[in-house]
Amino acid sequence: MDKKCVWIIFTKSLVLSNRCSIAFDGCDYYCTEAYVPSYDEGIPPIDKMITQVKQKLSQDYLELKEVKKCIKFISDEWTTSTELNEEVIVYSQKALSENRIMFGGFRPEEIEEITQYNHIISELEI
Repeated sequence: MDKKCVWIIFTKSLVLSNRCSIAFDGCDYYCTEAYVPSYDEGIPPIDKMITQVKQKLSQDYLELKEVKKCIKFISDEWTTSTELNEEVIVYSQKALSENRIMFGGFRPEEIEEITQYNHIISELEI
């Protein structure tokens, strides 16, 4: 059997009930990363991983509304010493060691939109 790896799925979810255990500030949508352990068999069945994330979110009264992106965690690519990178490494390692889906911190959609940035290939030094 192939080695286990982690896929990071960037999500946007709707709060369905005030029974949700996560402390929210009244926004409708919240974003987070789901760290999903998977066997490294090339490209995994993304739909299966998304279904697992959806089920895990629904247990806490959240409804998955959108998947922003999905990337494979490759530890060599997260070597810059920043708080965000350290969080990614910790959650990825924990998801692997416990063999379960882990979620990063939840943030309101408004914060997500302000802090998101994208690289355009022509802007990168290659």
